[in-house]
Amino acid sequence: MTYKLVSALAKGCFAISEEGVHGYFPLAQNILNGTHHVTAEDLPGDDFEPAYDEPMAEQQGDEFTGRIAVMRVTGVLMHYGGMCSYGTEDYAARLDDYAADESIAGGIIMVDTPGGQVDGIESLRESVINFKAKKPLIVLVNDGRMASGGVWGFGGATEVYAANTLCMIGSVGVMATLLDIRKALEKNGITQIIIRAPQSVDKCKDYDDALDGKTAAIEAELKFICDRFINVVTLDRGEKLTSTEWNTGKMFFAGEAVRIGLIDGIKNYAEVKARMQELIVENQNNQNNQNTMFGNKLPRVAALKDAATITAADLEAANQEIEAFGISGVTMVLDSELETHASNTATIGNLRTEATTKDARITELEGQVKTLQTKLDGKPAAEVTAPAAEQDTITDTGGEPDYVPTSVDREKQNMAANWK
Repeated sequence: MTYKLVSALAKGCFAISEEGVHGYFPLAQNILNGTHHVTAEDLPGDDFEPAYDEPMAEQQGDEFTGRIAVMRVTGVLMHYGGMCSYGTEDYAARLDDYAADESIAGGIIMVDTPGGQVDGIESLRESVINFKAKKPLIVLVNDGRMASGGVWGFGGATEVYAANTLCMIGSVGVMATLLDIRKALEKNGITQIIIRAPQSVDKCKDYDDALDGKTAAIEAELKFICDRFINVVTLDRGEKLTSTEWNTGKMFFAGEAVRIGLIDGIKNYAEVKARMQELIVENQNNQNNQNTMFGNKLPRVAALKDAATITAADLEAANQEIEAFGISGVTMVLDSELETHASNTATIGNLRTEATTKDARITELEGQVKTLQTKLDGKPAAEVTAPAAEQDTITDTGGEPDYVPTSVDREKQNMAANWK
């Protein structure tokens, strides 16, 4: 038993069929409680088939060489492998090695899996897509099923077939299982005390809420993952899809899977091998034609293929050569320029979103102002009255008023006295 396996079983989200859950659940429980002891076994290796049968090889000549790598994928897909199983990272690494190996002309993956852990599945898919970009890759549902994570990881191959009509494909969906052990702990006299830092108010909150029946947060997380899953299937199968019946988590027998576009047909191994040989011939013919065209007629473009570094001057010369050859609508650029373009495009999109949000806020505020103005316009104006003038207050003190003579009065009195 390994820490990685226990960790994945205890915490991971799974893209796995429901029957796969029920089938493997007792084993998972035994692994978690320590009663299942795994032993080291020799894992099955990959097989290699000749790319051509003898008559075809003689017909094609020495320029068509190579082998077909045949890889087997069985059981639940876990991120990391162990003593008795491969993980998705192991499958991805082997696909990357075969893609780089010039002696490998194509690949067949024999799949029988209910799906598995979400962690690692995107990297496996990337390896499938990268292999397909260089060499043909066929997936054969090997007299079993390709469910959930199996569709996610391997559905992007060049072609996908089922070995017979009883094979099942689908279960495009995501789920999580939580075990509530509180009553079991209580029954055994165990009290669990969880102490969090004062700042860590949200730590494991989603899990605790789910145990109390509040699953909204975890459902939102699963929705995010499932949206990505559905987008992957839409991208990988593209125009082959004829309906959206597959995006609700349902499983389909092979005939129905062909009808809705999840797989390309029903073929046994011999037929798949023959189809692979055809695809290898097509692929190598295309490569030879490209090498002839670029090498003989576009030497500057061909030189870029094996160049350790590519400068702006190299690209300019190659683009001039393409234009002179009469090819329009094609321009070669550096990866860094594409990254800058993608970054700028994303920034523009974000700014437009912000502008839309601000425009909506402005419209909202203008509406509030208009509503308030309407209220003010409909209210009768208050009558304006001038304040009353202040009146002087004269208090009657009785008797004669006090008299204070002025200087003029005194002068008059002096003059009158002198005339006497």
